[in-house]
Amino acid sequence: MSHPERGPENPLVKVIFCDNPRQKDVKRILKSRRGKLYVNKSDKNMGITPLIACAISGGDQQVTLAIAKHLVAAGADINQHDSGVGAWPLLQCADMGKHLMANFLVSQGANLLLTCKDSTTFTAPKTSDNQQGRSTTTSLWMACQNGHLDIVASILDGACTQGVLAQLVDKTNRVGLTPTCIAIQRAKVEIVGALAHANADLSRASPEFYQIPTGNSVGAHPTTERVTNISPSPQYPEHYALDQTIKSAALKRCLSCGKSPEDVKRMSRCSVCKLAYFCSKACQTKQWPLHKKICKRLATGRETLTVVGTKKCTEGAPAAQEEETAAVGEEEDGAGGCGDGTKKKKKKKKKKKKKKKNVPNDGFKNDFTSEMDQDVGEFSDVFVGGYDPTTHPCWEYDTGRRGHPEWVRYPPRIEVMLELMRRTGCDPCKLDSHVEGHRVYHSVGLKSAVMRLTLMGRLGKPMGPACDYLFRPGHPECDHVMEDGDARMEREHPEIAPDECGTRRVTFADMSERDQYLHCARSVRRNGQRKDTRE
Repeated sequence: MSHPERGPENPLVKVIFCDNPRQKDVKRILKSRRGKLYVNKSDKNMGITPLIACAISGGDQQVTLAIAKHLVAAGADINQHDSGVGAWPLLQCADMGKHLMANFLVSQGANLLLTCKDSTTFTAPKTSDNQQGRSTTTSLWMACQNGHLDIVASILDGACTQGVLAQLVDKTNRVGLTPTCIAIQRAKVEIVGALAHANADLSRASPEFYQIPTGNSVGAHPTTERVTNISPSPQYPEHYALDQTIKSAALKRCLSCGKSPEDVKRMSRCSVCKLAYFCSKACQTKQWPLHKKICKRLATGRETLTVVGTKKCTEGAPAAQEEETAAVGEEEDGAGGCGDGTKKKKKKKKKKKKKKKNVPNDGFKNDFTSEMDQDVGEFSDVFVGGYDPTTHPCWEYDTGRRGHPEWVRYPPRIEVMLELMRRTGCDPCKLDSHVEGHRVYHSVGLKSAVMRLTLMGRLGKPMGPACDYLFRPGHPECDHVMEDGDARMEREHPEIAPDECGTRRVTFADMSERDQYLHCARSVRRNGQRKDTRE
C-alpha cells in the first residue's frame, strides 16, 4: 500500500469536487504532460486524493463512477489513505453511501481489512474515534453503522471471494464493537440478516444500549444523523425485537419463554428469518406481533448476498450455527405468522455425531472467584436468622454452550443485590409495598441498608420497570458506577474496562447478563424461571 504525497493544489481534486464534475475535464488533465503525477497526489488544502474526492463528491453517482474508472486506469491506488484524517476510498464510499463506486472498488480487489490504524501519513486530533491513527474501523463496520445494505453485501461477497470473510466479519472498531453489534444498536435489520448469514459471531453482538434517531435529523444523511443512547427496553419495539431475535439465535433458546432444547423435546426455527427459535406453536403465536416487525426484513438482508453461502465461496456459510440446527428432532416452522405456516420437517441424519464437550462459548472472563462476592456486606444484619441460601430466591447464570445450558448460582452478594434491585426498581420508596411481611428480610434493617447504599451512590437512579443491575465481580464499590463515554474514547485502550467501573449488567426485562466491554450475553434465571416475573 502506498501513501499519498502531499503537494500543492491538485487540479484533479478541484475538478472532481465541484458541484457538477465532468468527465471531459478529468480526461483533459490526465492527458496533459503532468496529468499522471496528480493521480495519487494529495491536495494541499483538503488533504485528499482524486479517488477519495470521487467518493465524497456530491455529484451524480454514475458520473463519479466513470471518473473513478478513468483514475484507476491511469494508475490510481485504490487502497491509498489520505493525508488528512486517514481515510481511504472504500471507507468514504461506505460513509457516504456511494454503492456504485464501492462495488467497483471491491471488484478491483480493494483491501477489505484496511483500517485507519494502517496509515502513518497523518496526525489526527485525540478527541475523535474514527479520525485517530489507532482506529480499527473497517469499511464494513462503517457501512453497517450507516445502514448501507448494498455496500455491506458487496463487501461481504468480495471478502468471501478474497478468502478473508472470517477475518473481516467480526473485526471490531477501537471500542470493541463488532459490525453486527453496531447494526443492532441502530436497528439496521437487513444488515443484521446479511451478517448472520455470513457467519458473524452473534454471541458478541449484545449492545450496551440502543441508538435512537432524535430531532429534525431523522431521515437525514447518516453522517449527520443525531442519535441518543437509550438503555435496552421494549419501549423501542424494532430495536428490542432485533436484539431478542439475535439472542435467541446465539443462545438457541425460545424467543418467547427462554427454554432451551434440553427443556423440550423439539425446538422449531422460523422458516423465514432462520434465526428465531420457538419451543411450541403457542410461543410462536404469542411472539409474532413483535417478531413480525423484523422477520421478513432479516430474510431480505440474507437474500442480498450472492456469493456467501454458495459453491463459489469456500468460507462464510453459517456452518457453526447450522450444525446444531440440523440436529435430530428439530424442524423449521412458519407457524405463528412466521412464513406461510407450513412445516418443513428435516430428515433424520444417520451419521453419528461426536459429542461436544459442554464448553462455554459466551466469552465471559474472570467470573466470581473473589471472596468479596461471598460476603453479603451491608446486608449481613437484615436477614431473619442470617443469610440462608435455602430460603433466599435462587439466581443463576448459564455457563454452558449454545443450546446446552449449565446453570451456576450467583455468589451471595450478587444474588442479594439482584433480588433487591428486582423488588425495588432502584427506588427505596418502594420498599414499603415489597418488603413488609416478607419472611426473609427484616424490614427496618433492609430499609436502613438501602438508604445507606443510596447515599453512597450504589443503587443508581430510579428506572422503574426498565431497572437493571450494573456490577463488577469482586468489587462491591463498582456497583452502578458507569464510565463516561467521552472519557472512554480518550483512553488508549477503550475496549478494556477501567478498574473503577462496573462491567456486567443484568437486565430484568429479558433476564440476561451482558458484559459492557466484551459485548457478550448469557441467560439468567430466578428460581428456575427464565422470563421476567415481576408484577
